[in-house]
Amino acid sequence: MLQLLKTLAGHHADLRFDLADDTPCVEGDLAQLRQVVVNLITNAVEAMQNKHGVIGVSVRGMDIEPGYAPSRYCQKHTLPAGRYAELIVQDDGCGIGQDGLPHLFEPFYTTKFMGRGLGLAAVLGIVRNHGGDICVATESGKGAKFRIILPAAARDVPRPPA
Repeated sequence: MLQLLKTLAGHHADLRFDLADDTPCVEGDLAQLRQVVVNLITNAVEAMQNKHGVIGVSVRGMDIEPGYAPSRYCQKHTLPAGRYAELIVQDDGCGIGQDGLPHLFEPFYTTKFMGRGLGLAAVLGIVRNHGGDICVATESGKGAKFRIILPAAARDVPRPPA
């Protein structure tokens, strides 16, 4: 997906990747999981508002212990203990105001002048269908950070060649 993501970022953003070697595989619909990444990168680019910025994309493995309590802007309040893969897309764009956070994942809600408001609603649906969670940290004028947490595959999955 690297070339597609670079095309999406265009000249508005530098993409920076941090891909940990120990990231576990996840089982899921490849097209849907790609759509999650595309939607998050598209939103990050649009948050630049025609100014140059940086979009960070990182993946890593994480273990969730019993009683895990994510931040208040996660969509679920608990996830089962176990091994997970975490995808983070972070930008230094315009951010999201506090008044918009409660509505962020509602279908047709948008903060853009010309928008459809389906991107994050679709992301949430895909993540939930894969047994995961999504968390948001943002502040108006200071960018946004989206964390996608997906359960690791229960069995060994062969990795595609690099």
